[in-house]
Amino acid sequence: MAKVLHIPPGEYGKLHVLAINSPPQDLSALLQCYPPADVARQLLGAPHLHTARAELFDLRDLGDMGLLGYLRDAYDIDTGALAPSKARLEQLEGFVLLLPSSVVMVGGAALALGSGLTHIATLTEPSPQAPGAMPPAAARAAHAPTALGPRLGGRLASGVVGGAIIAGLILWWLLA
Repeated sequence: MAKVLHIPPGEYGKLHVLAINSPPQDLSALLQCYPPADVARQLLGAPHLHTARAELFDLRDLGDMGLLGYLRDAYDIDTGALAPSKARLEQLEGFVLLLPSSVVMVGGAALALGSGLTHIATLTEPSPQAPGAMPPAAARAAHAPTALGPRLGGRLASGVVGGAIIAGLILWWLLA
């Protein structure tokens, strides 16, 4: 019987670590033909997932850093949060799939993990960002008033577009 990975509706800030139980050479060959996001959907048997943020890689590619170091550095996961799963994470070999909960856009998911996948850990990112939310600096920049003000900025943009159209017509007329 396949184990099921439940990702509830609205979950974010979780990172699911899955071991891939396939010979590394088979997975390497598959990754030469298809993008990692497509391979991840195929492995999960879930074509509806948004796997662009999922990571699928050979642990040998991490070199001396190892998976624990990568999770600390890339995902800012605290050593204390890694402690309960440390032994299982250190024993992994071959390929791994890091699956953020943001792969499920709406409504949650129940992913049947067949013999090709083993759930190793679910980790919590220290300061998760809600899906679709902007980082504070980007939000401020997006809502900051322009130096020219809305009316003058709009007139200036209209003038530039109008000038480009007129220049294009003149150039077309000269070349015709």
